[in-house]
Amino acid sequence: MTNRRYLIAIAFITAFAFVSSFTFKNNSDETSVFFKIDTLATNLTVPWQITFLPDRTMLFTERPGQVRLYRNGKLNEKPALQVNDIKAETKTGLLGMVIHPAFNHNHFIYIAHNYGENNRLWLRVVRYEFKNDSLINPRTLIEQIPAARNHTGCRLIFGPDQKLYISTGDADQPILAQDLKTFNGKILRLNETDPFRQIIHLLRTIRHIKKSGLTGTAILRA
Repeated sequence: MTNRRYLIAIAFITAFAFVSSFTFKNNSDETSVFFKIDTLATNLTVPWQITFLPDRTMLFTERPGQVRLYRNGKLNEKPALQVNDIKAETKTGLLGMVIHPAFNHNHFIYIAHNYGENNRLWLRVVRYEFKNDSLINPRTLIEQIPAARNHTGCRLIFGPDQKLYISTGDADQPILAQDLKTFNGKILRLNETDPFRQIIHLLRTIRHIKKSGLTGTAILRA
């Protein structure tokens, strides 16, 4: 019994020493962080989505309703877009943005934003054309997606199937996130290849409260 206790004690001390040295090593590594923080722009109002054009120009949304352009180390004073009917309250406003996989050919950029109608909050997705550092020729692809001041989504991506994916929040109605007859708390797949016919697929990913993130693999066509 004594030998057993002795072996257990030795094992405990050895394990403790190993863990302690591991922790100490981590603490030591934390003081050797090799990165640099640069300030690119100041006096911004809730930047929400950042995307890059093929020439590395950076576009980003500000929730109160502006799309800003950053190129060659400088922020353009003039916004690329100003959305006037925006509803920026709590977590709503100008949200997701994505460029079309064939941007080099069609110059399409897609943006999601909240708006008010009939005393309710909604979400719409609009396609713009990027020209001369401005977003022009808006075309609404989908609207009247239920929204709220909380849990409104919304991210946009293009998948490898060249379809547009839209994440929505439950609009503070969690029970509707499980109802496949509603847009609340879902991921929508939009067929954007036919400009005269929109097919909306409601993916069976239900019970989402607030999807502010969405990722996938999209291939830019040259």
